[in-house]
Amino acid sequence: MDSQFNSLISSYNSNYVQYKITGNPSYQTAYTAAQQGLDSIISSLQEEINGEKQNISDFYKSGVEQKLNTLRATSKKLQRGIVSENDVIAASKIRNAQPSPPAPVSITTTQYVLLGVSGALMLGLSLL
Repeated sequence: MDSQFNSLISSYNSNYVQYKITGNPSYQTAYTAAQQGLDSIISSLQEEINGEKQNISDFYKSGVEQKLNTLRATSKKLQRGIVSENDVIAASKIRNAQPSPPAPVSITTTQYVLLGVSGALMLGLSLL
């Protein structure tokens, strides 16, 4: 269509110039025919544009806009959930990175027995 359009423009231009210079009616007929061809191409393109506009309008009227808004809302909820989940993960990493307090020293039964024997031995030795 581009080559046809360009050839019609060229034909219109050259025939119009020739008509204005010579006044020959055959050039007028030729540039008028080229103009009608250009008008026909422009008209068909305009109809195509109007059809596409109608398709777009029908597309939005079919509830797609509402579906897109629902998807956006769901996406925002997921984003907020991901952010809060990432916060929980970061907080647990911080807690795990901090050194834990030393465990309390626990004395086993054997150690109690040894302490008792040592204490009795010291008491016995001090009495002597």
